[in-house]
Amino acid sequence: MSLVHRSWTHVAQRVMQRHVKLHSYSKLNEFWEENLAGNHVRGLSYVYTPHSGLGGNDIAPEAHWKLLADVLSQCPNIQQLSIKSIFRFLSRETEYEYWCRDRHVQDLPRVFTSIKSLTKLDAWVFDVDLRIMERDRIRVFSELCAILPDLRNLKYLQTIAWRENSDRNGLSFLDRSPPPSLKKLALHVASPHAPVRYLKWLLRSQGEYCLDELVFHRPDWLPEHESALSSQLHATEPFKSSQRAEFIYEPYRLWQTSRPTRLFTIPIINLLSSLRDLELHCELGERSLELPRPSARNSIESLTVCIGQYAITVAQVVDRQISPWVDRQEFPNLRQFRIRGACLHFPPDLRSEAFPRLSKACDEADVSFVTNFEANSIGDLYVPLYLPGTHGHPHY
Repeated sequence: MSLVHRSWTHVAQRVMQRHVKLHSYSKLNEFWEENLAGNHVRGLSYVYTPHSGLGGNDIAPEAHWKLLADVLSQCPNIQQLSIKSIFRFLSRETEYEYWCRDRHVQDLPRVFTSIKSLTKLDAWVFDVDLRIMERDRIRVFSELCAILPDLRNLKYLQTIAWRENSDRNGLSFLDRSPPPSLKKLALHVASPHAPVRYLKWLLRSQGEYCLDELVFHRPDWLPEHESALSSQLHATEPFKSSQRAEFIYEPYRLWQTSRPTRLFTIPIINLLSSLRDLELHCELGERSLELPRPSARNSIESLTVCIGQYAITVAQVVDRQISPWVDRQEFPNLRQFRIRGACLHFPPDLRSEAFPRLSKACDEADVSFVTNFEANSIGDLYVPLYLPGTHGHPHY
């Protein structure tokens, strides 16, 4: 028996459907066919299995982007939007097994056109792996950037930067800035050949546009490809950007010869002249840690090094390589140095034994030295950056 009058049913459904999880293509199709889209929808999360050749259940057909565009066009009041292929980036909303690369992107511009009209959008997650697509069909990253100036209420953006061919035409959006409302940017740099001009456009402060926080994530890169990004960034003059930056990697999957700090982190840091709070990730494979340029490090007040799973060998590398930075005051405005990682049992009195040089250097330089090993596992070190407000709301 219904607990409310039947005349209330439609209203009650609309309240329940303000935040929806459509975590398969069939759920998206059902949502559309039952005419559930509308002005009442405030949050939408779509996760799909792409036609990637890897198999899987409920594989989205080629037309799924057009269907998603139609759904979004009927939901003009969306404030939080998450679109994901079955691929694990920075969120734990779904367990992913593969790098599932979508082969069907012809209708993706329709989705961007619909999103451009979402004037109330304040958070957008676009974790879709498109690296296997034919590069001449659509330049996805530039298409995504092109609609950002029109999203005047966007506060958070989380997306993947893909490789795409150079195109001197159709770059008029570079004359405009991203929306001043955008304060936090999380970028998964999926390729060392990601278009640098668009990356710099997103990072650089322009007029009223100025980020508060940056998060960079990189997957495995083949060692022979690692220098591609750093070589593109090397000649760039530093500019004002965010005051906080964090760099994270995939701790279990990096190549043994990988040098993410030298060839990924430092070239990006060197672009940023306004950093005050910086977090790095130190891998044991890094034989030497390169200092950022003075223009990048002189403003830094808080420096954090994440060492992943605690091991005495990693602690020794950090202690030996970074203590001279503090001794020589390479960061002249440094007020706090922090080391964090995962360790089941890390007694407070072990700090001076694990990091003797750093402990002494910080003490002599009057720099606060903090250790944080409260995480039980590496997975606990990186909390989900953003999950749409869909908890407790219906799946379809």
